[in-house]
Amino acid sequence: MVYTRFGLIQTEELEDLAGRAVGDICGRFFNITGQPEPSRFDNRIVGIQLDDLRRGSFAVGVAGGWDKVAPLLAAIRGKFINVIITDEQTITSILALDETYPMS
Repeated sequence: MVYTRFGLIQTEELEDLAGRAVGDICGRFFNITGQPEPSRFDNRIVGIQLDDLRRGSFAVGVAGGWDKVAPLLAAIRGKFINVIITDEQTITSILALDETYPMS
């Protein structure tokens, strides 16, 4: 992950999120249901909060590929993005994952 490669987050700190977080936006992590996942490095992040994204008129997510399916679904569920730019295979996989792991 970019955060550990550049020394922004220690590997142990990131491993603490394993099994809980599926994605992040600007270092703010969230789980598959779109709920924020607090991390040990939250207090070191300077940037937008996930709640700020929810309040915006438009929050665009741009990503594609099999490794972005769960993060995109979680970001949609969390209302962190309300516009998505991706490819057909990714969006089809997002819809399939949403059916496989419904919110309730």
